[in-house]
Amino acid sequence: MRWFLIDRLEECEAGKRAVAIKAFSRADLIFMDHFPGHEIVPGVLEIEMIAQTVTTCVRLLRPKTFAVLSKVESARFMKPIVPGDQCRVTAQILRMRPHYIQATGYIEVAGVRVGEAQFVAAIVPGVEVDSRDPLIEDWIRRQGGSCEQDSVEASVAAFA
Repeated sequence: MRWFLIDRLEECEAGKRAVAIKAFSRADLIFMDHFPGHEIVPGVLEIEMIAQTVTTCVRLLRPKTFAVLSKVESARFMKPIVPGDQCRVTAQILRMRPHYIQATGYIEVAGVRVGEAQFVAAIVPGVEVDSRDPLIEDWIRRQGGSCEQDSVEASVAAFA
């Protein structure tokens, strides 16, 4: 079972860019230990929110893709994300190759940028990916049941 940090995909241009939403409540388990009395979302989870947004965007184009975060090139956390915040995660794929993706993204709360990251994710060949992804299924349903899906060669050519 996959652990989702993204609640909903708001916008998506398959294989290029996506915008997702995540709302944090006081009941979220991450706030139990991080930090009692001064609850904030850990920076590593901010990076993961951007990475999950990118992965969802890529999987809409290449459904059997399995990406693994392999290098965080840069990350900045300008303001804390606290219980009650709704995050708008914007992610863009800078480069897509057969074996890796380079991407960037940022998180906003109430229109203010609170965090950003640029990273590389490796594409792992031969890994069986659970094709049932609730975020993708919801996005496809809201788009009228259709989904762009190109071949690996076509998607790579688009980013060459």
